[in-house]
Amino acid sequence: MRTLEASGSAAADRNLSSIVTARGFSELTPERQREMLDCHARHPEDRRVARGLAHLAGSRAFRESDAAAQSAAISEAAIPPRLRSDALRVLNTTEPERIDVNGVPIDVYGANADELETIRTTLGRLPPEHLRTIPRVVVGDTIGHGNNDSGGAWVNEAAIERYESGRGGARNAEAYRAEGWENPPRLELTHESLSRPSVRESHISPTVLHETGHAVDQRYDLSGSMTPESLGGIDYNGRHADPNDPRGPVSERFADGYMRYYLGTLGSDRVAYDTVDGAIARTRPPTSGE
Repeated sequence: MRTLEASGSAAADRNLSSIVTARGFSELTPERQREMLDCHARHPEDRRVARGLAHLAGSRAFRESDAAAQSAAISEAAIPPRLRSDALRVLNTTEPERIDVNGVPIDVYGANADELETIRTTLGRLPPEHLRTIPRVVVGDTIGHGNNDSGGAWVNEAAIERYESGRGGARNAEAYRAEGWENPPRLELTHESLSRPSVRESHISPTVLHETGHAVDQRYDLSGSMTPESLGGIDYNGRHADPNDPRGPVSERFADGYMRYYLGTLGSDRVAYDTVDGAIARTRPPTSGE
């Protein structure tokens, strides 16, 4: 084990001391001790990380587990709980199931058999050009870089840049870099969103359609030219508010309109239907002779 040196910060030194003096720490192999100290070095002043590592050292189950399991537990403890994105963990630690939807292969991570069937059935309503906007689907307990435990998220390049630069939370950026995780664009879904009774009964997920609407919108720049009036009576009531319009942001209202279009429930709102139908028409590949 490396020689322990004071870091210059009283809080960091207290945290380090709590780890190396924890019951069971001296029984760990030098490799595991070194991993714990490396984790502490990445979050020297975070008391929650220190407590997590000290708890692991004192756990008999942890000490009796194999080296790979110990390393995985140490890595997990190194990320403060509020920063952990389960979807990102699933993406980087599990193998995908490849499904074919209307001739388009899509990799799905973390879904059980029932969830996989719901994703396949829901996406089956969409044309290939829309399916190609979804590079991958990830199902986890939390999504949106660990911020949400329900619903879905379209994690695009802008969101990724925001988090990796630290503008979405410096600790998020530090934690992801420390893990060495890949952080590519993806459609994220919670297990909760796929286990709602109506979804399990029909195998159709409104959340999948809404988030795909965002991906299609981004690829084809559909909602950028729309006005609030373009989307008729669509009233978005999700978490992304618009201070200037109680009906919600245009991009969110479009995603809701896209969802309802493919659910077959938008027809009664002719203004919104015509807008969404016209936008979708712009995404269709040209036919021969055009």
